[in-house]
Amino acid sequence: MARNFDNWLTAFCEYADDGFLPPQFNLWAGLSVIAGALERRVWLPWSDTYSFFPNIYVLLVSMPGDGKSVALGKATGLLQEVNRRTSTLNMIPSQVTEAKFIELMGHGRTFTERRGDREIIHRQNAGYYWASEASNSLKNIFGDFIACLTDFYDCPPTWERATKKDGKKIQLTNVCMNLIAGSTFDYLGKLVNDENIMGGFASRLIYVVSKNKEVKAQAFQLGQTPEMQAERKVYREALIADLTEISKLVGVMTAAPEFARAWETWYPIFETKRRAMESEKTQSILARANTNILKVAMLLSAAESDSRVLTLEHWHRAHDMVMAIQEETPSLFQQVRANGTSKSPTQVTSALLLIMKKYPGISIESAKAKAVLDGHNPLIVDKTAQALITDKVVGMGNVVAGQGGGIETKVFKKADDYL
Repeated sequence: MARNFDNWLTAFCEYADDGFLPPQFNLWAGLSVIAGALERRVWLPWSDTYSFFPNIYVLLVSMPGDGKSVALGKATGLLQEVNRRTSTLNMIPSQVTEAKFIELMGHGRTFTERRGDREIIHRQNAGYYWASEASNSLKNIFGDFIACLTDFYDCPPTWERATKKDGKKIQLTNVCMNLIAGSTFDYLGKLVNDENIMGGFASRLIYVVSKNKEVKAQAFQLGQTPEMQAERKVYREALIADLTEISKLVGVMTAAPEFARAWETWYPIFETKRRAMESEKTQSILARANTNILKVAMLLSAAESDSRVLTLEHWHRAHDMVMAIQEETPSLFQQVRANGTSKSPTQVTSALLLIMKKYPGISIESAKAKAVLDGHNPLIVDKTAQALITDKVVGMGNVVAGQGGGIETKVFKKADDYL
């Protein structure tokens, strides 16, 4: 069946754009529902034992009342309608315990892949989880919900767990999970803790941020006439029809030679830079950049046609979209953690002095940066560092070109009184 739109994602963004929602929210919500429609039915083979699947975890981050719920509702409403008509998807309720979540994920479905004259039946345990407020939903209630989500991101062929009550083994096969949720900056500071960063959950999320504080005037009922509402209904039906067709895609995705060469050029350069980063937390946060680029490229291909081919254009767009977010994520984490910290100037003093003792000769700016990365407020860190210098608790060493003033440690007998 021919599609109504040349590009479903572009058509959806035009439909969802009301002049008030952050456009990046519509874009990533649209990508999320494409992923939800595809589930594990298409894949990019990587080796004899591993493939990439086009599932993504998206977190829309903004101030309260900035359109997260509206953007989610417009996109997921289309996917829910596809499921009502086809009964092929597994929509997970936003309020769910770990035990119930695993039970719902066990509602497996099959699909048929055609390879020439052969028909191969696959079984998958897939799910789509969405929540307008992550603070009310992404909680470990009677279990370890976050740990399950972390495992499911990689679409394991087999996932097992023994129940605590009777030791009975639960097994899921060919798992696939898609997640999209909304979050305020305050909750993000709680979600992105050390456990979730080093445990891997934080690196699996794509953080789509809006810091917009502008208030726009708008017409009552968005100024829509009955005729305009009728047109939007027709447009929405066309989007649902095309999303239904996308949900029927099955089989291997292939990459054009240009796509492969672009990836081969980019990957070693990016990985070298990532692994050279001093902070293991930052390394962890950026660890899924490659995976997310490949996943998004698959979604962009599915949005355009049934060809299941990744082109150079898909590479460039997926790379730019993912890296723009990845490059901002470490500073976003530092900001929300520092803003939410209640650490006192006394604690900051101790932190700075311990950093200086551990790294003799470290520059002032580098010491402050390390303290901020550890979750201290940047303003308090700056004032505390200046006070330590003024009080001659630490001394200024020679200026090293490109590094700022070194901090001598010869006065640390006095500094020990602060620790």
